[in-house]
Amino acid sequence: MQYIDGKRATFELAKDRAGGTDLTLTDESVRPEWRTNVIAGRVSVLMALSAAVDFSVDLRDHDPHR
Repeated sequence: MQYIDGKRATFELAKDRAGGTDLTLTDESVRPEWRTNVIAGRVSVLMALSAAVDFSVDLRDHDPHR
């Protein structure tokens, strides 16, 4: 995924030891002055992802076809 100023964010999925999946999100070269805003944005993205995976809820607009 491309983000601010052409920087990249990558998602990595890996099996965990309990039969689930670990997600690692890495931001490349985020400017120090942007770090707080980027982290807040990532929390929002991860919460929406969790709602979709765990509860089949689309927090963006509740459109079941998206």
